[in-house]
Amino acid sequence: MEPNFELAIVYFEHAAEIFQGGEVTTSANQFKQKVASFSAQLEQYETTQQRTEGNRNMGFKGNSSPICMG
Repeated sequence: MEPNFELAIVYFEHAAEIFQGGEVTTSANQFKQKVASFSAQLEQYETTQQRTEGNRNMGFKGNSSPICMG
């Protein structure tokens, strides 16, 4: 049985969103790294780069909220 990376990407992205929403960023980042790995295996390099950039920018997301700026 051949691995279904496209389906794995969908599920891992969803898991990352759930953990990110629950403020469990370490786990969310681990799922996002796995998504990037699967994307690379499928030679979806643009997608991998976009995901990596998204992961980098994610660290700054919380700092732009009105609560953090006050």
